Amino acid sequence: MSLLDAEGSDSLLDKWIGLVIKNRVIELDFDVPPCRNVRMYTLSQIVFSATSLTILKLGGCKLEHPADTIRISISSYQLKVLKVLFCSNLRAIDVDSPNLLLFNYSNESIPTISMNALCSWKVSLNKIDANGNAADTLWFLRLKEFLGLSNQIKDLALYVEWDDDLLGLYEFRNSSTSLPCEVGNLSLRLIGGSFSSRLAWLDGLFRLYYSKNVVVKLMKEADIKFMEINILFSRRGRYQAVVQGSRLDVFLYRRRPVLDQSSNSSGK
Repeated sequence: MSLLDAEGSDSLLDKWIGLVIKNRVIELDFDVPPCRNVRMYTLSQIVFSATSLTILKLGGCKLEHPADTIRISISSYQLKVLKVLFCSNLRAIDVDSPNLLLFNYSNESIPTISMNALCSWKVSLNKIDANGNAADTLWFLRLKEFLGLSNQIKDLALYVEWDDDLLGLYEFRNSSTSLPCEVGNLSLRLIGGSFSSRLAWLDGLFRLYYSKNVVVKLMKEADIKFMEINILFSRRGRYQAVVQGSRLDVFLYRRRPVLDQSSNSSGK
């Protein structure tokens, strides 16, 4: 079942959700694309009581709670795939689904996630706001906590815009003293910020995660300084940077890192 039109009445959508539960539908793809001058549909929490669902995909809707207390709670023994895409103001996700095989999360907000399944996570965090709301210090600190606790991430995409010299960037860089976890694919798009702040952000990220396949998307010629960062890493023998075409995409292939103990041993 796929809902592709938000222009119908909310009551009709509510009835369809009721039919999903009543008829024990096993797969629900609920995606409501945004429409100009049409308010976002508010999804009833009753959908999470549908125990027959094995695949649940949510996108383009609000949840039936005040903005500061939004929490998704799901309990289903049969659920295999869970996708949460662009649900605004989400604060927490609690999943009691031991047979879950894949969790896909794509959003601006960084929630607290509690899950009892050892499944793969595919995570995309987009903090590039058309209204000019760049990532602030609090967002970076939440990102640090989220990445540090989420050791099941297999594919990670980060699209981030920020102002220069945020304190959170430098705290983010000093976020971990343990070996980073490996992710299958790492995709980055970084907008704004000085050379030093981008270097701090990249250094902090690679203290938490590394990947054999890293793609950094540079969409403007003004991002040439960030290419220089990658070339700098390459000269240190840690990365190989290859520029392909006019898109200025930079592909980085990183070996498994080792902790640098030289500064600690020298007392510096």
